[in-house]
Amino acid sequence: MDIVLRSEDVDPTSHALGKVGLLPRLLSSIFLVLFSLAGLVGWVASGVIAAFITSFALGVVLVGFSFRPKIWTDDEAVFVRSYFGTRRFAFIDVLTFHDVPYSGLWNRGAGTESWLNFGMRMIIVIRLRGSTIPFPATLSSRRTCTALVAALNARLPNEGGADRTHE
Repeated sequence: MDIVLRSEDVDPTSHALGKVGLLPRLLSSIFLVLFSLAGLVGWVASGVIAAFITSFALGVVLVGFSFRPKIWTDDEAVFVRSYFGTRRFAFIDVLTFHDVPYSGLWNRGAGTESWLNFGMRMIIVIRLRGSTIPFPATLSSRRTCTALVAALNARLPNEGGADRTHE
């Protein structure tokens, strides 16, 4: 087992891949605290403990699901695990990867560049067949998403898809 002594020794792709999922965990943890406080207020106001247990359980489930999003690669493909499934894309079938404004659960599908999106980004996959597939589970900051897209595009055949065309 290799021991990494400095952050400079970590491969930039691995570093960026490891950051996917941090933002959903942070947001879910904030909601856990808010749901717990709301449940506590409901419990104190009504005297029914079920108000607290229900809202706390909802927050715990949300935090539990936030550990699912992940992205990883092997020699031939990229794998994107979302909240409910995993997709595999062979690098040879991908035209390019792009980062776009996040559009999903956390901002009610806004997909805007305005301040309401708080700089959240996600990755979309554009395949050679012309289909575009968004991955809201890759929710991350602008810097992380830009680094990840650059690293994934560098893995594409023919210099990152520079001379590839739609079929």
